This record gives sequence, structure tokens and C-alpha cells, in this order.
Amino acid sequence: QPLPRGNVDVDAVAVTSSPSPRSVPTPSPERPSKPASSPAMEGEGDTDTVASTKTARPGNGADSEAAGRIGQGATNLSQTVMTWLVQDGRDGSYQMFCKAKPKRLLPRCSHYFDGRRVRRLCEEDRQALMRLVLQWKSSGLAAVAFSYRPLASEPELDVAAQLARHNIFCATERPDGSLEVDEVRSGAVTAEALHSEDSRALACAVTALQNQQIMIGMAGVKLPASVQMASYAEALQTAGIRFQVYCAEGDKRTRTLGSQLGLETGWNCLISLEAKVTEVRNMMGQVVLPSGISNIRKHVKDVDNVPLLVSLYSKATPWRVKQMLSILQENKEIVTCVGSALRPNFETFRQANISVSILVDAVPQCRRCLGRREPRPGLQEDHDLLVARTVSQAEFQLSADLTSLPCALQARHSYCNGEQRTLGVLFNAIKEARRCVDCILMVLLHYVCGAAEMAVIVALHVILCLPAPMDGAHIQSMLFITLPIVSIALLFNPASPKLMTELPLKKADERTLAQPNRLVGLYAIRCLPSAFAVILAFLFDLHRMVGWQVEQLRSQAAAATAGSPAPAAMAFALGQCSDFEWTFWLAGRWPRCIAALDSLSASARGEPLESIDVNPFVHGVGAGDISCAIVHAQQWGAMLFIIYEVALAFTFLDRYDSLATRGPASNKVLCGVASLVLLVHAAVGCLVVSHACGGRWHDVMMPTWGMWLSSVVAWPLVAVVVSECAKRRDRRYHIHLQKTLRVLFNTRLGMWSPK
Repeated sequence: QPLPRGNVDVDAVAVTSSPSPRSVPTPSPERPSKPASSPAMEGEGDTDTVASTKTARPGNGADSEAAGRIGQGATNLSQTVMTWLVQDGRDGSYQMFCKAKPKRLLPRCSHYFDGRRVRRLCEEDRQALMRLVLQWKSSGLAAVAFSYRPLASEPELDVAAQLARHNIFCATERPDGSLEVDEVRSGAVTAEALHSEDSRALACAVTALQNQQIMIGMAGVKLPASVQMASYAEALQTAGIRFQVYCAEGDKRTRTLGSQLGLETGWNCLISLEAKVTEVRNMMGQVVLPSGISNIRKHVKDVDNVPLLVSLYSKATPWRVKQMLSILQENKEIVTCVGSALRPNFETFRQANISVSILVDAVPQCRRCLGRREPRPGLQEDHDLLVARTVSQAEFQLSADLTSLPCALQARHSYCNGEQRTLGVLFNAIKEARRCVDCILMVLLHYVCGAAEMAVIVALHVILCLPAPMDGAHIQSMLFITLPIVSIALLFNPASPKLMTELPLKKADERTLAQPNRLVGLYAIRCLPSAFAVILAFLFDLHRMVGWQVEQLRSQAAAATAGSPAPAAMAFALGQCSDFEWTFWLAGRWPRCIAALDSLSASARGEPLESIDVNPFVHGVGAGDISCAIVHAQQWGAMLFIIYEVALAFTFLDRYDSLATRGPASNKVLCGVASLVLLVHAAVGCLVVSHACGGRWHDVMMPTWGMWLSSVVAWPLVAVVVSECAKRRDRRYHIHLQKTLRVLFNTRLGMWSPK
């Protein structure tokens, strides 16, 4: 496996570095020569390798997993030796360089280069180097050894001539003892077992060239996490998003990577996606954590869901990762996959619910430390960094775009252009998504509450046989204009400070833990009392207006002269409206009184009585003064309905936080919309009342101070207090539910877990 490109810290280096290519002495026959050049040097020589003809095609099931292992030996330094040849442009000489694990490369080295001359490598030196490798392993470092040897004899040069140019190749010994040559071309591995006699002979010749080498040095490397990576992982865990890492390495390296990311690395924290020969069992002989896709699927189905709760997965090939994501989705988990756009992640991206591909730029190297440390933002100037432009090439961009086709988002990670951390952007995107979901929920709840309040008003009108509190135009304008405008303003609610510390409910738990019936009851308590307040205010205003008209009629009847036609109609109307009290509206006596007053108004205008329909349910409000009274009461009730809905809208700024905590000014859009709606409705109501009353104004048309104080001032405050009390009860249950969800999210105790 090549040294990782990117964020690499070289924490330890053994043996000295190679000499400058311009100071290389001429090789002598008595002892091996020093290296002429190395891959780290610029523009020196050509690279040769063996080319293969067979590539692996992924399939399904076991075939896919087997296909994923083709070429694994070429990318696993513990099984192979990576080799490349360099030709010195000055004299045409060839040098062979090798990179491998120290345990494989040290036995092939007979000398080492100390920086000035080549010395013999004795057994004590090998043991000292192996002890150093063990120390590096205990610190989480991966040891890599480098060596070289000159190719001077004719047979060695013949082997080099048979290899393809501009490539790197690996010679690996297969389990059956045969030799295999794998080609590594531009980072992609293709594997081909050389079955012909000539190919086997070439493989044996390449293996023979890898003996009697000169040790250049060793390096202890690791892939450290970014500076803020641990904080991002912790923030996601706090938000109820399980941060899982799928690593292709073994258990030890995966555990080391998890500790660098700030993840839990104790017990029940790591699962191998490759089936192990021996499983870990507890005192009762039961398997604590399974390994392998089939065993994990069976364990989740028959025992518990602990394999879904761990954060680290080792031996994760693309096919295994895809199968593990399918297991998570089968258990009602929503999976977001974040991966590299230059790796074979197409099927993995397609399997996940949401995928984010990242095109990572090359890590800039500081001219002072030569890339041993990651440059921190603000500490270096642009001219102090060396940035490779490899990723910006067209073929890399095309490859990234093709791999990212199933992805919802594409990101580009740059270490020098603004230091845009992908997980930071993803965290903010999740936060904004949660805010939008909460706002949409508040919009729907507020609109449904307003519609339910309107339905209760209409239902009371029908059940109690009351005059219509609102006509059809009122109902349509409220449902399709006013309520939607006020509700949509709630989309601009700011995010709660506790938004990313709350755990969301799963779809499977919404019917049980969310308790929909309880929510319906709480929101009914918050909105329905205002419907009764609107009905009472409507009846009070209508009773006041009709009562004033009856008193005016009695005064006119007493002052009328005998024999005139008016007193007979007035007497009939007064007879129908005798003992006019509140009981008229509840006892069903108001239709006769309203019809008589309507007939009196029609006769006063000279209309024949036969043309007057005395059924108020068919005729509506009638004409004249009684029409003015009913329209006035309807406009007053509609105005109060708007005031109550606007006041309740401010209690929907957050589902759980109180209005005192948020403050009405937190949503300035809602404040502006509420003011505009109130002004427009008040102006339209005044125009409608003025038109219905013939443009005449009387003091009785102005509501009394008691009505203003009780309906406009007192009741909105009472409605807000009732809504906040219901919200407080909902908040208490929410806090208790969050504690339960937090315990379930953080625990990894299973049926067979150790005590």
C-alpha cells in the first residue's frame, strides 16, 4: 500500500536520509552503489513495471466479496513488496527501489546506507530495528521500510527491459507458493496471476532482484485526525447522530484511528466486518460481538441491536460497507454516508439514504518542515506552502463527478483556501435542516389550530342555532389568505440554542413515544377556548346593537301619532321583540324578532311585505338597521379572531421554549406580518360596516371600553397564558423523553454483554 497522500504526520524516522542525486559516486564492482535518485526527487529517470491484463468485476454476495479481495495483496504492505525502477539520465544506469513492511524488507537487505557510505547490516542491527518497530506499533504508528539496489549485470538489466515503463509493480507470493505480479497504475490496482511459464520465470526473476538490497531507512507514519475532527464527532454524537467509521485496516489500527477521532474505544466499540476464526465470548459462552456480515445480520435479528450501536468497523471493503448500510436501513436507521470522491464508493453512495462526496485536495507542504506537520490556518503565508495541482486535473474532476452521481451533495476540501471543514459544513446543514423541520411543523400546527378554531365557531353556530358569526366571505378569506400568511411567517423562526443537543425520534417510535393523542389534546387546549371567546363577543355586540334598535323602536312608537300606518308595523315588531334579553339567542326566539325588524325596515323603504322572506336562515341578514347590526357584530367577531390568532402565533415561535425565553422580537418577519394583517383587516372591516350602515355613524357602533378591555386586552393575555401552560406540560414530557432517548443512544449493553 503506498504511503497515504494527504494529512500524514511522520513522527519517527530511523536511519538517515538519502544523498543528493548530484553527489552520487560511481558504483564500484566491489560493493553496491548508493542510490541515484528516489521517487521524492523531481524529474530524475523513468519508472518501469510489469503490466497485467485482467481486472476484477464486482458481483453480488460472496462473489463480490471475493472480487473485492482481488489485488488486495498488491495494496497490503504486510503481504507484498512494492518495487519501481529508476534510470539515471546522466549515465543510463538503473536503480531498483523497494517499499514494504520492515519484517519483509529487512531479511532482503544485506547492507544499509548511513548517509555517507554503505555499511554491512548485521543481525544485531536487524534486532534493534525490529524493537524500534514494536515501539512504533505500540504508539499507533505504521512502520514502512525503504531500500534500493543497483542493477549492473546483464541478466538484471534484461529483467528490467522486460517490464513496462512508467508504472509501479508488486511481486507477491500466493498461499499456494506460486508467484503473482500485480500492477499499480495511477493508484488503481489490477491483479493478474502469471500462469504461463515465461510469466512465472519473470516473476521469479523479479523476486530474485529483491535480494541483497541496501537499507535506506524506515519511517513511522500515521493518519492523524484534523485539529477540529474530535469536536465535530462529539457534536454529532450530542445531536443524536451516531458517528461511525468504516476502516479497511485491522482492529488495532481502527481502534487507534477511533481514539484520535475522540470516539469510544473501550468494550463493545469495534466490530470486524470480516468473519473471524475465533469469536470473543463472555463467561456464559455467548458471543458478545459478532464478526462478518452474515453473523451480524443474524445477531441483530435473533439477539440484540448492539452491532448497530458501535462506532468503529474494521476490515471494511466497499462491498461489506454496502451490506452493513443495508442492515442499518433494515432496522429503520437513516444513513448519511460521507466518503471520498476518488475511491470506489459509487455503490456505497447509492446504498445510503443521503450521500456526500468529498474531493480532497493535496495537503500543502510547508517549506520549513517539508510536510511533516499539517499547516494550521493563519500561521503560514501563501508563499510558504507547496500545493500540488494533481486533483485539479480534468481526469480527476471527471472521476469525482462520476463517482458522485448518487450523492446529494458534493464538497471540496481545501487546506489552504479558507480551511473549509466538510464535517463542519455538514453539521451546519443538519442544524439548518432541523430548524426548517421545526418551523414547518409550527406552521402546520398553527394553521390547523386556526382552522380548528374556525370549525368550532361554525359548529357552535349550527348546534346552538345562533346567527352566523361569520359569513362565507369571512371564512374563505380567513382560511385561504389571513391564516396562511400569518402561519408562513413562522418559517423565519430562529433556531433554538438546544436544537443540536436534542435526539430525534425514529419513525418506528413516533406512535408510541411521541403520544399523538396527548399532543392533540394539548393543542386543543391552546386554541379552542378562543373560539368560545369569539362567539361570546359576537353575541354580546349583536345583543347590544339589536337592543339599542329595539329601544329606539319603542321610543318612536311612543312618539308616533294615532292612525298612521307606522305604529301598526312597529307594534308587530315590538310584540315579536318583547322582553328582549340574552335568553332570546339561546332559547331560539331571536329569528322572529329579527324577521319582524327586517319587515319593518322594508316597509319603511316602501317595499311590499309579500316580497320579504321572514325566514332568517334563507334570507340572511335582511336590510336596513338590522343588517347594520349583524354586519357590525360579524366584523367585530372576525377582528377578534384575527387578534387571537396573531397572539397565539407568538406562542408558536418554538415548540418547547416559552415566549418569555424567546421574545416576540426574535421573529421580526412575524411582527411585521402581524401588524400589517391587523391594520388591513381593521380598515376593510370599517369599510364594510360603513357600507352596510349606509354611511351613517352612531356612538353605539363604537364598542364600549369594557368590550375593549375584556376582548382585546384581557382575553389575548389569558389565551397566551393558557398556551404557555400547555407548552410547559409538553416541555416536561419532552425533557423526560430526551433523557430516555439519551440513555438508549449511549448504551451498548446487549443481551450477552459482559457485566
